[in-house]
Amino acid sequence: MQGSGYSETRAAQLDMIVMPEGDSLFLTGWTVVSVDLISLLGLVAYATYSTCDPLTSGKINKPDQILPFLVTDKLGHIPALSGLFVAAVYGGVLSTLSSCGNSAACMVWEDFLKPLPFFSKLSDKSATLVVKILSSFTGVLSVVLGLVMGSLGNIFHVLFSISSCLNGPLSGLFLTGILLPWVNAKGAFIGFFAALTFNVWRVVGNFVTGGGSPARLPLSVAGCASPMNATLDVLASTTLDSTTVDQTEKSLYNISYCFNSLIGIGIAMLVSNVAMLALSPNNPKEVKGGVVNPTCERLYEWAWQRYQVWRNGRTNQDTTSPESYVESMKMLNQVKADAGTPDNP
Repeated sequence: MQGSGYSETRAAQLDMIVMPEGDSLFLTGWTVVSVDLISLLGLVAYATYSTCDPLTSGKINKPDQILPFLVTDKLGHIPALSGLFVAAVYGGVLSTLSSCGNSAACMVWEDFLKPLPFFSKLSDKSATLVVKILSSFTGVLSVVLGLVMGSLGNIFHVLFSISSCLNGPLSGLFLTGILLPWVNAKGAFIGFFAALTFNVWRVVGNFVTGGGSPARLPLSVAGCASPMNATLDVLASTTLDSTTVDQTEKSLYNISYCFNSLIGIGIAMLVSNVAMLALSPNNPKEVKGGVVNPTCERLYEWAWQRYQVWRNGRTNQDTTSPESYVESMKMLNQVKADAGTPDNP
């Protein structure tokens, strides 16, 4: 294994990464349950404030505050429950932030820094110090990004915009490798880079130009215990009408973030195919079996054979010029004349 450049330590690390089947099923089930609980929380909040929207009535300033407001408003009479809720939120955020920071630091050290000559000579103590510095830098960067995201609008819209901006080109890269066997590594990278650049430009431009969060649906304040309900209804409808008017001018920045992944996949696959017009496509014999969709692999082999037949026929047709035809006829006549001449004794 050393001769192939694959160390036993790396193999042991990969063996530890392989998760038992029972644990993977547990994590999958827990993820599904978590997503369902989050969805139920949204439904409970909407049903509770269906006739008295806290955001429209001015009780909260951002949609992200709806859940803490629900806990303090409806469960605040229970002693210590509000504090327990805040502690649970902070505990979950800190544990997720620390685990992600440590994982990112270890990944940067193992895959990027450790192979370099300078870092490969460091002792275990120095390597641990470098990883701690990377982890601290990741935590500071996360805090800064959190402060920036706080001024960009709805946190869910920001997170989904950024994640789909990255996941779309990445999914397009995988689909290119699975469904397009004629695309080589260079073409796939060009398509991935083009899709990522376009998505980042569009998402950043949306926030810079003030696109922010999409327009909210109409919400009612008729059930609020306030004499200003009618005024609030008028203001809410006016705000929604002005938002609708402002969004009549469509541009690339106004495309919904829900289409980011689809756009990234389409651009990655399209640009990869266009790039192969300037690069040499893969030979079907060079494609490793089992990594490409079988149907696409058979279609490409058939198309490659047809292309080779067409190219060989065109080459033969081009070589049969009038000059070469005349020269070949002269040689044929000379051969016939030599064949008809009797041999000298």
